[in-house]
Amino acid sequence: MDLKEVLYSYEHKLLPEWFHEDPKEFIGVVATQPSALYNIISELCARSGQENPFKPGELSVEPNQVSEDVALLRIRFPKPPAAPLCISSIIIFDKSFEKLAYYTIEKGDEPSGGFPQVCGWEKDGTHINYGS
Repeated sequence: MDLKEVLYSYEHKLLPEWFHEDPKEFIGVVATQPSALYNIISELCARSGQENPFKPGELSVEPNQVSEDVALLRIRFPKPPAAPLCISSIIIFDKSFEKLAYYTIEKGDEPSGGFPQVCGWEKDGTHINYGS
């Protein structure tokens, strides 16, 4: 895999799948272990023979309480080198982990004038592009 494929797999496949498979564990790890996301991408890059383009601390996680029952977690990625890599992911969940949403804000391509795309990842792996 080249670097773009590694980053795409990490941002668009691995993280949404982990969240949907075990949201409580996912939230617990990324919200309480700031280096976890960096360590994961470092390992993926090493396994594919690619140099990790991220530096420690460049990936950040920002939790927010939306309401008494709903929370939001924003993952900020470093500036993406190419479309459709992620600028950030927005994860929304209720306290019972029954209502789940995973969105990506992706670098736009030339047809969109570089304007970011908002997309969603469903539990079954379906990718939904909501557009610019």
